[in-house]
Amino acid sequence: MLLLLWSVSLSQLAAGQTPNKPAPKPCSTPDITPEYLATHPAIKKRLAAIEMHAQRYVEQTGPLVQAVPIGPPPPLLIIPVVVHVVYSAPDQNLSDAIIQDQI
Repeated sequence: MLLLLWSVSLSQLAAGQTPNKPAPKPCSTPDITPEYLATHPAIKKRLAAIEMHAQRYVEQTGPLVQAVPIGPPPPLLIIPVVVHVVYSAPDQNLSDAIIQDQI
């Protein structure tokens, strides 16, 4: 029985689930905002002014994201790296494969 529970817990972890933890509640801002703005007209007016200002800025300056011309890829840049592994017992040393994987 213990082995079965342990394997279920492992399968939940592998699936990205946390045992005995409820799923996170989605953000309720989209549900609350319309009602809030209906009862607070000054806030609604201020948000509209901010949006209008942002729209005017984009019209005057153009989009914030510019298309990047397609061309040859940048040259390969090689950066020499030195890794120092400090350990007190031989079994604490890291293999070259582990170090290379981390880089």
